[in-house]
Amino acid sequence: MYFLTSVIFFVFANLWTSLANSTKELKEQRLSESGHVRRRIETATSEVQVPFFYGLGQGTTATRSFFHSMCHLNICAVHYSQMCFNVDEAAELTKEQAIAIEGQSEVVHNSYEFSVCAGRRGGSCPFDEGLALFRQVEEAVKKVILSGGVHYVADTPYPHLITFILKTLKEANPDSEPVFLMTERNPHDWAIKRMKEHGGDVICRYYMELEKTELAEFERENPNHNPLDWSHCMIYSKEMKNSQQPSSTQEVFVALDQLIKEAKGDERGLLEVVDRVTSAYAIYQKRVSKMEHMLFSINLFEQERFLSEDEISQQIYELMFKSDALPPSVKESLKRAGVRVMDPYKNRKHGVFHKRHIWDQFSMEAMHHEW
Repeated sequence: MYFLTSVIFFVFANLWTSLANSTKELKEQRLSESGHVRRRIETATSEVQVPFFYGLGQGTTATRSFFHSMCHLNICAVHYSQMCFNVDEAAELTKEQAIAIEGQSEVVHNSYEFSVCAGRRGGSCPFDEGLALFRQVEEAVKKVILSGGVHYVADTPYPHLITFILKTLKEANPDSEPVFLMTERNPHDWAIKRMKEHGGDVICRYYMELEKTELAEFERENPNHNPLDWSHCMIYSKEMKNSQQPSSTQEVFVALDQLIKEAKGDERGLLEVVDRVTSAYAIYQKRVSKMEHMLFSINLFEQERFLSEDEISQQIYELMFKSDALPPSVKESLKRAGVRVMDPYKNRKHGVFHKRHIWDQFSMEAMHHEW
C-alpha cells in the first residue's frame, strides 16, 4: 500500500511540475496585466499576530461544515484533504501557505499509512514501523501548525493529537494560547456512524482491553486519560507501562476496522465494541468541552432547524468581536488580518470560497513553485 501510494504521488508530482513550469510565464504576465502582484492579502498571515484556531470536533460531527464556515470568515484553513486560501492563483500564495499545503499533504498520506498499520482494511505492521509512521504524522502536523500559512485546522488527525499539538504550540510561542471550536454529537450515534463509514479511525487499545469491572477504578486512578488522544495510547498501554516492547502496532493503536474484525461477526461482541467506542468518545467529548479558551461549541444534530454554513460563520464572528470571549488585542489583530463575514454571493467562486484539494493542480503548483 505504501509503495503504491508513493508511485501515485511521484507520477502526479512530475505531471504538475511540468505543467507549472510551462505556464509560469503566462501566469506572471496575466497577473501583471490585471494589476495583481504576489502579496499577502487581507487574511491571517505571519505579518499579523492572530490566534491559532483549533477544531476539536472528531470526524462525523459536522467538522466539514465548520471548516467551510471558518473559510467564509476569510480564515485560511485545512480539513483533511481540503484547504481554503484567500487567493485565486497558486502564484499568489505566500511561502508560508505553500509550506502548509505541503505539510497537509504529508499529514494525509502519513496518517493513512499509520491507520493501515493499526488495522484499517485488514492491514498491520510491526510496532517499530507503526511508531515511525506515528512520528511522521506528528512532524507533518507540526509543519502545518507552525507554518503560519493556515490559522484553522480540523478533522483527522488533529483531534487525535491534542497533547502533542498543545505542547508544540506552547514551545513555539509560550505567550500565545490557541482558541478552540468544538462540534459535538450524541456518543452512540457517533460510534455507529464512525464504525460504519470510517473504519480507518484509530483509537487507543488500552481502553478497549479494560474489563467492565475495571472501568470505574481506572477512571478514578486516571481522571485525565483520553482514549482518543494518540499520545495517551502509549502512556496507558499495558506493555509500555511495564517497559515491554509491543510486537504489533495494533497492541497500542487500533483501527475500528480491526475491532470489528476481532468480533468475528458475533452480535454480542459487536455490541460490546460499539458500547466501548461510545464510551471512549463520551470521555473525549467530556474532557475537551471543559478546556479553556473554548470559543464556540455546538451539536448541529440537535438544533431545531438546519443551520447553514453562513449562519454558523455569523455566530462565530459575533463571538469573536461582540462578546468578551477574546481580549481586545486579539480582536484588533483579527480585524487587521481581514477576518470578516464574506459575502457569499459576491465571492462564492473566488478565494476562500474556492475549496482546494491536496492533489489538485493548485496544490501541486504551490508545492513546486520556486519561492
